[in-house]
Amino acid sequence: VNHTYIHTYTYIHTHTCYVGTGHLETLVPHIVLVLCGEVVVDWIKHAFITKFNDITPDIYQKYKAILSRDLAVSRHRNVHSEHSDLVSRRMGFTPLPLGCLVWQTVNQSLTFPGISGKLFLVVGFLCLVTMKVLIGICLLGHACKYRQATDTSPGRS
Repeated sequence: VNHTYIHTYTYIHTHTCYVGTGHLETLVPHIVLVLCGEVVVDWIKHAFITKFNDITPDIYQKYKAILSRDLAVSRHRNVHSEHSDLVSRRMGFTPLPLGCLVWQTVNQSLTFPGISGKLFLVVGFLCLVTMKVLIGICLLGHACKYRQATDTSPGRS
């Protein structure tokens, strides 16, 4: 076994990301609990709203059509906003507070010492940006396909 390789791997592994005194291990169960609680609360909320307001399940197809139209319309040349901006405004989603919360949690839980830590942050950020762009492209493609399928369907009036 090459000892230089083992030493280099150990150095990079131990100096790239230092998890501070159990913060992350303490936070992860709480984060998972909050996310699961959000899913259950939203599920129950939507069930009550649809039941007591006599909303039929086909309303979600109309919502899908509206959101798909918003995404597809943003492809036009005269639109000067990002394609997800229209959908975010329609749904009332504001990403800035969520981003601040994630930044503060990561900032308090992890430290990235040295140049390898900074490089790790830059590569991680680039991976997240790439993932956002790819998800946006996939959503835009799905919305355009859905719009084309509904525009050419025979039952459309």
